Amino acid sequence: MLKSLLSKTGYAALRMGLRASDLPLMDRFVEQGNLIDLLRDLRINYVLDVGANKGWFAKHLRMLGYWGAIFCFEPIRADCLAISRLAGNDCSWRIFNFGLGSENTTKSFNIISLSNGNTTLSSFLKPRVESQNLTGKVDSATSEPIAIKRLDEVLDEAIPESSDARLFLKMDTQGYDLEVLSGATKWIDKISLLQSELSIMPFYEGMPPYRQALERYEALGFSLMNLYVVRRAQHKSILEYDCIMARLGCFNP
Repeated sequence: MLKSLLSKTGYAALRMGLRASDLPLMDRFVEQGNLIDLLRDLRINYVLDVGANKGWFAKHLRMLGYWGAIFCFEPIRADCLAISRLAGNDCSWRIFNFGLGSENTTKSFNIISLSNGNTTLSSFLKPRVESQNLTGKVDSATSEPIAIKRLDEVLDEAIPESSDARLFLKMDTQGYDLEVLSGATKWIDKISLLQSELSIMPFYEGMPPYRQALERYEALGFSLMNLYVVRRAQHKSILEYDCIMARLGCFNP
């Protein structure tokens, strides 16, 4: 009876023009509920938040009840300070102020600040000219040299050898995700779950096509679990997805 009533109410709402896209907070709760279920089912005990920005992804994991280790990687110093304020006295939440990539080096990092103070579009790659009208009003754009390290070496130092590490690698690096993954050859089999942002339209110069990224993840043994729309164009075509993938053999039997 209740199911029938809810169904009728839902169709009535659709007739009146209400759409799921009008309720982004509800969509977000569904996505985060699915994610915390995966973390529990895969017994994740280390979250690697690469491209952590101001730390809200990690903060939301704490709000969802995840209390394992969190490593936030963020090249922009001001954003690292914001993460530090969020983390407070949380000793299982560590912050690394450098970039990750396929080799240990230093590279120019493009810091893009929007008019609302958001720096999420900053990247080691340069924005394509034709994509700039989709990013919002740019308040400032500068570049500075940033140290890059391989994830393998960072984890060798940060995680005890005796640890039964089960990793969730979350990447939001604006076109640099495959480079990050290339620096994790030694630890790749410890990664049970990954999240990567896939751009259907490449926003940055030299950014790999989304099909290439998916093929790479699948070749490494990951299976697609969920795709969530991050952004749409004016006529509702999809610009970006958040892609969630897991190793099926890592689930509890």
